[in-house]
Amino acid sequence: MRPYLQSHFEIAHRRDITDYEGHFTVQKRGTKTEEEAFGEDFVRAFRGECGISPIRLAEVATVLAEDAFERKTNVVVRTRESLRELLLSEGLSENEFESLMQHFVLPSRPDWTKVALPFRSKDWWPWRYRRHLSLMARPLVALNETEIAYAPGFCEDSFRHVVMEAHSGAFDTEYFTSRVMKEYIGAANGRRGLDFNKAVAETFTKSGWRVWVEVQMTQLRCPGREGSGDIDVIAAKDGIIYLCECKDLSFARTITEVVEQLGRFRGRHGDALWKHMRRVEWVRRNASELGRILGQEPVEIRSLLVTSKIVPMQFAHEFPVQVVPIDSLEAYLGSNHDEEAVEI
Repeated sequence: MRPYLQSHFEIAHRRDITDYEGHFTVQKRGTKTEEEAFGEDFVRAFRGECGISPIRLAEVATVLAEDAFERKTNVVVRTRESLRELLLSEGLSENEFESLMQHFVLPSRPDWTKVALPFRSKDWWPWRYRRHLSLMARPLVALNETEIAYAPGFCEDSFRHVVMEAHSGAFDTEYFTSRVMKEYIGAANGRRGLDFNKAVAETFTKSGWRVWVEVQMTQLRCPGREGSGDIDVIAAKDGIIYLCECKDLSFARTITEVVEQLGRFRGRHGDALWKHMRRVEWVRRNASELGRILGQEPVEIRSLLVTSKIVPMQFAHEFPVQVVPIDSLEAYLGSNHDEEAVEI
């Protein structure tokens, strides 16, 4: 655990040093509509999930901040009805207010360790991130059935966090309940995955490799019972072939998340690495089919898991596939290409 965290934060620290001057650059304020900023699909999905649009959520944060400024306080306690009157007087609709109460209020409960449906225990476990019952997701705290407490500055941070994490697809689909948002998250993850595949391919290209992106196993004449799906990136140079599985993964921040990520990538039946290993095994047995696609006979076929960042799998004592973060890929290729190839 310690080497993994140290490596991650060392890279993050170096990146922060490089970007330090950017913190003193005045950002230009735009005049885009929310559809122009986020895309119509996301705005529709967010409204379908939360009953309020991103721009309206930002307006709520502004109203709460201005009200707190007038009160000369950082933390406000209001009755639900007075909060309703305040927001409706500033243009929020009744439906938007009710949606705000439903999705952004942390409800009071007699026993902190017990939750009612649709929530589950993991929605409050303090050692988990991206949980439903957290201040980061629900910054308006119900003290009882009638009073709500909040810090307007934190509300702004929370609203921005929820919007941006949803927009980028960082939340799992199970975090949401509406079909439209689940579909958006699935599409966003698909786009991000394809973009990452292309970034990996570009890194190989810069290092002088020929690349193919998302090669279907059917193109290699592989029977479906022996291997399905596609190989994210194939790279070839001097007879050495890399078959790459590319994963844009979230940072595993806790021991629980580290264990979960390691569990997903063991190379065992049905997990996130198993299909890649099956594909590699079949290609090694049928190298001529790969040669037909690439236009050259492979001398050595190598399996590679390329990740978007440092991951726990790099530090596992035994792991079935070589793991390389994309930031280290160019250096890895330079140090490993000249090794003596083993004929297949």
